[in-house]
Amino acid sequence: LGDRYGVASALKPFAEIMVHKKEYQRALNILEEALEIFESLSNKIGAAGVRVGLASVYFIMKKWKKAREILQEIVEDDVKEMDIEDVVKYALMRLVIDGEDVLNRILQKERIKSTKEVIFALDVREYMQKKDREILKRLENQSKEFDNPFYYKIIEKLSSV
Repeated sequence: LGDRYGVASALKPFAEIMVHKKEYQRALNILEEALEIFESLSNKIGAAGVRVGLASVYFIMKKWKKAREILQEIVEDDVKEMDIEDVVKYALMRLVIDGEDVLNRILQKERIKSTKEVIFALDVREYMQKKDREILKRLENQSKEFDNPFYYKIIEKLSSV
């Protein structure tokens, strides 16, 4: 039992490496394998975190409908148990894809301290409300700190709105 959990947990960071290498299909295959393992172990939190990973890969690939479908499979109560980066990715995708602002609800549940990811998410929300180019410039600079394709795609999507 412990070995399978360890394998599933190790697959997610491996999938991130594939994303950085722009090998999106391999990343999806790896995440699907992790999802199967977490589901077979009835680990809802692990499965929810992997679903956020899957949705973020589809987001990077600009497959908004597929990303939305996966996000809809995630029970919001499970979100509060995920690690902060997954919480923020979930909230960002819900905001940018659906225009649904779940940040306050999730952050209240979490009582999360402000991390650079949380600040980025709050700034994305502010940009979507005000459409202020200065905020977009700030977001572009923040996204460079992450060095993560997901955050670059958030900027790209905001720029196209």
